[in-house]
Amino acid sequence: MANKLKVGITFIGYECMELMPRALEPWMSIRKRLNIVNEIESLKISLSHGCFEETAKLGFPILSTDGCHAWMKDQERSGNVDNAIIYSDPMKEYDMWSGNYHWMKDDIDFLVMLNHDEMWTLDEIQKLFAFIEFNPLVDYYKVNFKNYCINEQTWVDDFIVPRMWWTKRNGGLKGFYKDELVEYNDGTKDFQRAFGTVPSRLIFPKHLTWVGSKAYLQRKLNFQALRFGACSYAWDEQNDCLKLNDDFYARFPVTKPQLHHD
Repeated sequence: MANKLKVGITFIGYECMELMPRALEPWMSIRKRLNIVNEIESLKISLSHGCFEETAKLGFPILSTDGCHAWMKDQERSGNVDNAIIYSDPMKEYDMWSGNYHWMKDDIDFLVMLNHDEMWTLDEIQKLFAFIEFNPLVDYYKVNFKNYCINEQTWVDDFIVPRMWWTKRNGGLKGFYKDELVEYNDGTKDFQRAFGTVPSRLIFPKHLTWVGSKAYLQRKLNFQALRFGACSYAWDEQNDCLKLNDDFYARFPVTKPQLHHD
């Protein structure tokens, strides 16, 4: 890599105070001390708080009840992050990802997506950017997350998703058009561009999306059913906990994952 990277973090959250500070902490640390990661020249962090359209349809309020929107603005005022956008109307997920990116796109050449439930360690971030330095020719990168479900000791390794993009290639990154999917100003979309997958033997960040309180998990189940029409998880009424949804795997040609335990 000839030059160090000008990195931007796009982050969105709603009802996520339990995990959000923990997810952002290593990235905010790097922002304060850029020499922690050799490959980074600058790091901007833009946060967005918004209620997804599907979540609003389920009857949830626009502003979080746990105060995470206020926490975001506090971080902006204290200088821990560069920007905090609080949306007053229901939003599409990809519009929020794009809103953060558009705010800082002129100042960055590399974009990282961060969810409130993705727990990177400093060591994993350092190894990520070392991998990117030695694999710079692809347009974006996928990460294999250690996908926790049911509790924080049980996980599956079937969650491999795009999380990092070069922003000045292919006419420039235009924005997101669906969840973590992007399009470029030259008219191409991500599936038409080359990508690399960071090996799980190198980094395996924790993903805590399917663990938490009963209220949180049931809201997520209802959200998935409304957005996608089906969900690979279900609520186990007998044991009062989350479980893999056997009906889902019977209906769709998807291999049921193996549960691993720490």
